[in-house]
Amino acid sequence: MKMVFGLCIALFAASLLAADDKKKDADKKDLQKLAGKWQPMSMLIGKNKTSDEDLKTFTLALEGDTYIFSIKGEKEPDKGTFKIDAKAKPMTMDILTGKDSPNKGKILLAIYELDGDTMKICYDREGKKRPTEFKADNDKTLLAVYKRIKG
Repeated sequence: MKMVFGLCIALFAASLLAADDKKKDADKKDLQKLAGKWQPMSMLIGKNKTSDEDLKTFTLALEGDTYIFSIKGEKEPDKGTFKIDAKAKPMTMDILTGKDSPNKGKILLAIYELDGDTMKICYDREGKKRPTEFKADNDKTLLAVYKRIKG
């Protein structure tokens, strides 16, 4: 009986390790897909839409688990790290804001979607609650759609 119980525990532990390996592989593949420079095509905070003119001044660079969000004309970009869960439905992203960020010390809980060269991100600007849908239904939620900058 002890041997059967031990075997069950070993099989359970092995299945957890296999699932963790699959998650790591999915995350690694998505990090590679996310790598590059991105230009926002639309940005909503609640019902407030960012103007096309302002959108042209923003760029987002992703490499590995780091991000740099730049605004043309500002000296210091917002830099930080992020981690993803590509197996979650919807996929999740935890954005660990940089030391010099306006959101310093916050973890922004986000969901994201990647479709070729289009990326959609939605997050709670206060870092309190992860959105469950791609909607900016209040002034605490930001919804952005980015296009990859080629070349």
